[in-house]
Amino acid sequence: MTCIVGLVSKKRVYLGCDSCGSDESSKIQRSDSKIFRVLGNSKALIGFAGSFRMGQVLQYSEKLIESKALCNHKYIVTKFIPRILDIFDKNGLIKRDESEQISIEPLLLAYKSKLFQIDTDCQVAESLCGYDAIGSGADYALGSMATTDEFDIEPIQRIYLALKASAKFGVGISGPFHVYDTSTEKETVFES
Repeated sequence: MTCIVGLVSKKRVYLGCDSCGSDESSKIQRSDSKIFRVLGNSKALIGFAGSFRMGQVLQYSEKLIESKALCNHKYIVTKFIPRILDIFDKNGLIKRDESEQISIEPLLLAYKSKLFQIDTDCQVAESLCGYDAIGSGADYALGSMATTDEFDIEPIQRIYLALKASAKFGVGISGPFHVYDTSTEKETVFES
């Protein structure tokens, strides 16, 4: 139960997340973030929904994205996805159904001014509207992003409003909310 929301603005990507770890019957506010900077590439951020273990394994993996990578759709599909699948496989994190179809937890990847969603079947999507969200609160966050689209609101504030909406209506989503961007090392924290 999560909400990760991303927004492309002014040649950078903003990525925000909630801090709740939960299951069907309980929740806890966690100190570890659902968003991290890729090791060796400060312009790349990954937000994850689902398993904290999956996110933690990626967070400490080296060479996920080469520092000089073009990082377009082709690169994500042909280089990044095979790398993470190899890492997940070595750590027992890939789910397979009866027909051997692979399934992972969804990710949002922000790199420089690009925002990609990696879905559970490893397909890579780049939204035309300039924002995206994953997790159980995604629909609420996307609704909020759509309603603030035409207003002159700072990107960090838009992300916060989207996370706040997802926490108000979604199950297992709560602050503090963390917002990062691909151009600075800065982290903004909203308590609720």
